[in-house]
Amino acid sequence: MANSSTQNAAFRRDHVILSLGLSLFALGVLGFVFLQHYGSVVRLLCLAGSVLAAVVVLLFSAPGKEFIAFSRNAYIEVRKVVWPTPQETGKMTLVVFIFALVMAMYLWASDKAIEWLIFSLILRWK
Repeated sequence: MANSSTQNAAFRRDHVILSLGLSLFALGVLGFVFLQHYGSVVRLLCLAGSVLAAVVVLLFSAPGKEFIAFSRNAYIEVRKVVWPTPQETGKMTLVVFIFALVMAMYLWASDKAIEWLIFSLILRWK
């Protein structure tokens, strides 16, 4: 029972946080729309400030904390990647271009062979 009530409290807290974040975002959009008599800079600052506040609030929810953990793990994984040297990159690019050229020539030859087969031999067109 205690675990269930703890989960319900956390669920309600997350809903309040998500509602607050979405409300801040909506207020920023409404401010941008309804503050037309002010300059564009004021409207954009209102929108940017509300979006920033909404993101900060949303990061305190459970999905926000999961996103932060995911981002940290992704950064750790990116640091483990062994990036190719410029020489390896150049060689692989050359291999890709040569492969694309060979495939283009093969597809052109196949197309012409099928065209010749259909129009010259089967349909007897000139």
